[in-house]
Formats: sequence, structure tokens, C-alpha cells
Amino acid sequence: MNETSQALVPAREAISVTGANFLLTGQDVCTAYRKTGIYPVALLPGTVHEAAIEWYVRWKDWAGFVFDAAEMPWLPVGQVGPALVLAHCQRTPPPPPLPVEFFQPVLLRQEEYARYLALSAPLINGAPKPVWDGGALVAPRSMLPERFILPATSRAALEILLEYFPHETLAHQRLLEQQATRRRTTDPLVWPPGYAGAARLLLRHGAVADPKIIRVSDGSLKRVPENIRSHCRAIAEYEQNFWYGCEHLPDPTVEDLLLDALGEGWQVHGLLLDGPRTLEHTAHTTAPFAPPSTREEYDMRSRQKVVIEAATAASRRQAVEAKPVVEAGEIRITAKELAALERYDERRHDRDPTKVFKKQLCVAIQSGASDLHIEPGVDRTRVRARIDGRLTELLDMPEELGETFIGVAKTMLGLPSEKFLPQDGNCTIYYGSDAINCRLSTYPIRKCIQKIVIRFLPKRGQVPALETIMPDRERRILLRAFRSPYGLVLMCGPTGSGKTTTTFSALAAINEVESNITTMENPVEYVLDGVNQAELDEPRGVTWNMLLKGFLRQDPDIGVLGEIRDLATAEIALRQALTGHVVVSTLHTVSCAKTVERLIDFGLNTDMLASGLMLVESQRLVRRVCQNCKTMRKPTAGEHKKFVRHFEHFENLGWKVPGQIWDALPGGCENCRGGYKGRIAAVELLPVTEEVRALIEGKKRARDFADWAHKNGFPTVYESALHLVAQGLITMSEADEWQETWEDFDFSNAVK
Repeated sequence: MNETSQALVPAREAISVTGANFLLTGQDVCTAYRKTGIYPVALLPGTVHEAAIEWYVRWKDWAGFVFDAAEMPWLPVGQVGPALVLAHCQRTPPPPPLPVEFFQPVLLRQEEYARYLALSAPLINGAPKPVWDGGALVAPRSMLPERFILPATSRAALEILLEYFPHETLAHQRLLEQQATRRRTTDPLVWPPGYAGAARLLLRHGAVADPKIIRVSDGSLKRVPENIRSHCRAIAEYEQNFWYGCEHLPDPTVEDLLLDALGEGWQVHGLLLDGPRTLEHTAHTTAPFAPPSTREEYDMRSRQKVVIEAATAASRRQAVEAKPVVEAGEIRITAKELAALERYDERRHDRDPTKVFKKQLCVAIQSGASDLHIEPGVDRTRVRARIDGRLTELLDMPEELGETFIGVAKTMLGLPSEKFLPQDGNCTIYYGSDAINCRLSTYPIRKCIQKIVIRFLPKRGQVPALETIMPDRERRILLRAFRSPYGLVLMCGPTGSGKTTTTFSALAAINEVESNITTMENPVEYVLDGVNQAELDEPRGVTWNMLLKGFLRQDPDIGVLGEIRDLATAEIALRQALTGHVVVSTLHTVSCAKTVERLIDFGLNTDMLASGLMLVESQRLVRRVCQNCKTMRKPTAGEHKKFVRHFEHFENLGWKVPGQIWDALPGGCENCRGGYKGRIAAVELLPVTEEVRALIEGKKRARDFADWAHKNGFPTVYESALHLVAQGLITMSEADEWQETWEDFDFSNAVK
């Protein structure tokens, strides 16, 4: 742990212990703690970590959990800044008193756990309550969240530390200073003692260890190659598991070199060294890798488009003859290979099309792209990535290299050589330690070659929190509909508008033990534990009709039908909703009003539709302006008129015409791409109240539904986007993309 954790003895002694009640590696622990960096420790005999116990009592008083020694509780044995180090002895321990993100878990031998429990229980139960208002301690701002969203950056970790952790007064003041300056500077954060380790735990970057209290055997020391001893330190080993420490994690190069040195069958586990630099330097030590001199050398997210010029005849022949040796349908990019690809120059005359293709995959993945497009043109081939909803060109190459590039891509992706028919497929990319599933699609271009689109599917269980992609009012209304006893909820919008993401974010928010959630999808994009997800597979005879039969027999409390395509599917969804279930489905329409009109035009029984339909939601995704580098300005006269005209209907919602709006900084900063980072939904809602039911029964048209929604305080997508502009979340140019085509268009000057 950090330097206050003096109760931990050499890890070598802990790991050498054997027995049925001892956990050897973090991979054997139960799923809830599998990724939290558990590793075994032993404690000094006859001592307790008083500082950890004092901090544990602070957490206990604030969070309100009860310490009962008879219930085999988790025990405090150390600290990582404001985060605790909690220990247990069971292979499948009981639930901890804190969410797993708030502590470092370790395991003890059973007899050692019993000894420490006897020593620490009287101190915990007899400790006085902390005084939160006396100046010595600072209480957290909020109670523990029911659903904790992991931070993605150190600055996000800072926000969470301030919100949910107790602090010493001095450390708290330093954190507040960091927060006050974080939007005005891109300098690295300077953490109070121990807090860097706590942030590291929140970011899931590995366990934390104090190098000063670890003694290592000579055998373990010799296993580290000399050329990396200045970058990592041996911690301990057991059987074929090796623990090593680094001052900066993750470090894939160190891991690859260690695996090469250790040999077949070994596993390595990295720990962050949270303390003064202790790695020994010698005159004979040379670093196998040096820090990059420029950002472009290691951060492929910042790359500009690369243009490859036509090759010489010799190199062109060599490129055409290149044959990738890979297993079809699986692409493996190790951490070692990733480092080499970052340095690889696609413009070299002897370029390898396989490496060029892999590098484009790496660029797209690191940029957070949702899709990668490989497009043959008339005499050039280009590669584009869709990032935050916008296509960005990454690579431009001559026609002959483009043909080879596409052939290599199809071979590696496991697609057949067919040129004339559209194809669909799937592929898995093993990117470092991550496995990324991809959906593939090809399309014939001019009967001679095919365009390829690779869709990167989200990682298992990774669905964005609903509050991060939807405004608060709309989110509360949507969740109320999802939690209702029955009814049909329709999520609408064009392709790429985020309907599926919003649906599964809402499902994740209500995914509870008491609910049976069953889906029919084509394909499964978000994999959620606790949700029963079925996927269309026509080659095996798994058709929509077959899935529907099984779906209706599963008695779902909440059912998700991937899409309503025709009258038959719409009738099935309505009947299921009317029999006491919530049914969620999607529809490709442009607005809520048009959705109801289309359902009526399907030929649905209007009485049944009026009784079963509960809520219609329509949305578009708009790019968030980067909060670190956005620039402020006053609205123009025309923009001011737009706000006045559209906001006057929603004064009861607290909408006010803004005196200032924000623009994206051209070029952006290191935290964004072109001044934008992430996306949020501009949302339109139509709840089916008694008045709306009457309109449905009367077979009214889209204009009537739109008028009712506007009259009752439900803005259109464009008006919602304008409200996001007023809140400083998006730019005016983003909102104007969803303006009515002819709004503010001057027809009299159209000839100019």
C-alpha cells in the first residue's frame, strides 16, 4: 500500500504460504472483485495498523455500516490515501461495507485473520465517533451512489475523491485547489501524499504497494532482465505467478519483456509502487525503451490524416505479393506489437499492408471510434473513422495499394473473397489485454471491389450511465415508463441516433433481481449481466418468428424487441404490453408525432394502440463541447431571436434565453478532438396521456400530436438541442443541424 501501511510484511513471506483457505491470484476470486487487484499479504505478529483503523471508523460513521465481529467482517489493515485496504480470508467473501471501487482488497490466512480480528475489534468498537465539523476532518459531499460509474481520467477521479471520500483538512484544501485550476490548465495533477494511489484504484490501473516494506528473494530478483531493472522491480512469486512493481502503470513493454524472460506458462501481475523512487540504477543498465519525444509518437488519437503516395514498380510488386499469415476471424495485437505499430511509418516504400491495416485498427480503437470505413474510390482508397458521430479521414492511399489493403483486411477479418454480393460477418480483435467484438459489412463498389465497414461493439457490461447521455427531466420520465406495470415504450430516431445505447442504459438503471428482462436483438451489441439476450441467427434457423414464440413464453417483466418492422411485429408487441408487461422496441422515424402516425398507418387497431402505448421517445446525438477549452461569446441577433421564439413556450420549465453561449476551440486541446468530446442526446418525448389516447382513437395526424406535445411542455428535438446550447453543453452549430430545413430560410434572396 502507501507509506502509512507499515503493518504489511514482505510479500514473499505471504505468497509462500499454502493452504486451502489461501488465495493465490486475483483470478481465483469471485467475480465481484476479479478486477480490483487482490493479492495475498501477511501481517506483522502482535500489531494492528492504528491509522487504518482510525480511517475505517471515519468511513463506518459516515456510511452507516455496522461492525460486528461475529459476522466475519472485512478488516482494515492499511490505507491508500483516503482509500482503505480491507482484508478477508474467505475465497468467496461476504459483501464488503463499501463499493469495491473504494478500497484495496487483500486476503489473509484464516488463522492470521482470526488473530487480527481479535486485536482490532475492540479498537474499532471502542473508538469515538469522528467530529466532522471541528476542522480536523472534512466529510464527503454525498452518500455512496447506488450505481457507481468508474472514472476514465485522473481529473474525473479527482471529482469522485472530492465527492465521496473523507479527507484530512490540508489534503482537502489541496484537492480543491486542483479542482479550481483543472479547467484552466492541462498540467498534470499534483496529488497529496497517498492520493495518487487512491486515484489509481479508482481508475482500475492495478493494485498499489509500498516498496519500502517489501523484501524480495534473490531468485525473484534474478528473474528480471537487467535491461529493465531501471523500470520495474520484482515483488514476489508463487509457482508460475510473478508480481512486479512499476512507478507508472500500465506498462505493456515491461510486461512483454518479463513474459519473454520468464518463459512459457508464467503469468505476471503489475502493482503500482506508491512511494519514493527505489529502483536501482547501475552503470550497465540501459533502457530498452525511451520516452517519446513528441506526442504523435505514442498517442495515435492525435494523428492527422496520412497520405501515401504512389510506390515504385518494385515496391508495388512486393506489396501485391504480400500474404498475411493470420487466423481468419481473429486479429491479435499484443502490447509488444502495439508499441511497434505506433512507430511504424505507413509511407515507407517497403510497407507491409498487414501492418498498415493493423495500425488503422489501433488508431480507430484508441480514438474511441464506433466504426471504421475502408472505401475504394476511382483512383485512390481512403480509410475513415466515425468518432463522436463524425467521419474523420485517417489514411489516403493509391488504388493499387488500396486493392491489396482491402484484400488483406478481408482475409484477416475472416470474410470470403466474394466481390459482387454484400456480406455480413463478425470478428474479434484481441487488443492488448482487451477482446473487442466487431460487426462487419461489405458492399460492392462498381462491380470490382468492396467497401468494408467495421463496427466496434461495446465491451461486455460497458454501457454508459443514462445520466451522462440524457438530460435529467427526460431521464426521469423515461425511467418512470420503464418501471411501470405494463405498456409499450418506443425509442425512435434515424440510424446512428443512439436508440440502442439509450435503451440499454435505461435497462442497466433498472436491472434488478426482481425483474426478468428478456430481449430479441440483431445483433447483441451491449452484453449485460442479468439480462436474457437472444440473437437472430438465420443460417441456424433462428428467425424472428421462432424467437418470438420463445420470447412470449419466457414471461418477461420487461421485453425488448430489437425493431418493429411490420404490422405483425407491432401487434405482437402491443398484445404483450396489454397482458401486463413492459415492452421496449425501436422504430426508424423522425419524430414522436410521426411515429404514432406511422403506427396508425400500419393498420393497427387504434383502441388497442391507445390502450397499450405508454411513451414515445425520439432523439438525436449531438457532440458535447469540450469543457476544458470551450470559448465564450454572445449570441448573434439571429441566434437571440431563435432562443426567444422557441423558449417562450417553456418558461414554466425554467428555460431562459442565454446571455452567452459557447463555441468549440478550433483544433481543440489534448483532452478532446477538434474542440468536442463525447455526445449527449437531444430528446423529444410524447407520453400517452388520456388526451393523447383520444387523439389516437380519432386517428389524428402527426400535426395534431405535435401541437399537443408543444402545448403541454414537451419540446422538439431542435428545441431540446437549443436548451443544451443554453446550458453550455453543446455549440450552436451542433444544434442547428437539427433545425427544420426551411426555418429562417429567405426564399426571396434564394437567387443570390
